[in-house]
Amino acid sequence: MAHDPLLRIHDVLREIALLDDIASEHDRASFAGSIIACHAAAYAIQTISEAVRHIPEDWLAAYPDEPWAEIKAVGNKIRHE
Repeated sequence: MAHDPLLRIHDVLREIALLDDIASEHDRASFAGSIIACHAAAYAIQTISEAVRHIPEDWLAAYPDEPWAEIKAVGNKIRHE
């Protein structure tokens, strides 16, 4: 069953909002000292990365200045490095 690309965009926007909340609640030191915030941010980034993989390339091409390849790759870096 194909995934609805609009749902994937919704996933991306939801995770960006979560990352924005985390950033607004922490400075660098408190973020680094909060295992919960670090894990939540890592999970959000992985979710964004995976969701972008399921958005059609022609949709992504409408925004050529965005680093889509890097966004797609960062999830694997977090999972495997």
